[in-house]
Amino acid sequence: MDLIREAGKLIIDSGVKMLMIKAGKYGAYKRTGNVSSINNNSGISLYDKEWNNSEPDDAEHNGDKVRPAKYV
Repeated sequence: MDLIREAGKLIIDSGVKMLMIKAGKYGAYKRTGNVSSINNNSGISLYDKEWNNSEPDDAEHNGDKVRPAKYV
């Protein structure tokens, strides 16, 4: 899991706004960066508080695990 988190951070830090890494039988890993430019440029309305710099395995999302794909 640490390798996936590190890779996700590097990719987000390079400017990607939303990232999904499929982890085979382990499910998937989602991470977002600053999504405010998506709101400004595309007309999509994502709540900054919920979407900016989030990971599904934050403390509010049940611990340090790759989530099964059905929950992503």
